[in-house]
Amino acid sequence: MKPHDTSKLFLPVGKPNTTILSLAALLNVASPYPVAFFVCIVFLLISLRFFQNQRKLIFP
Repeated sequence: MKPHDTSKLFLPVGKPNTTILSLAALLNVASPYPVAFFVCIVFLLISLRFFQNQRKLIFP
């Protein structure tokens, strides 16, 4: 991948789509490892609840 393509994931911070894209990239990296894949899914569920409760702190 080009560095320009990866930089697009982190430019618009406020949009929730970037979180989905970055998590999809993490899942692509962790796909050969089932344990890491499971941890990423658990982290996704925890982070979604955390972002719903603490959105004002993360995105002021």
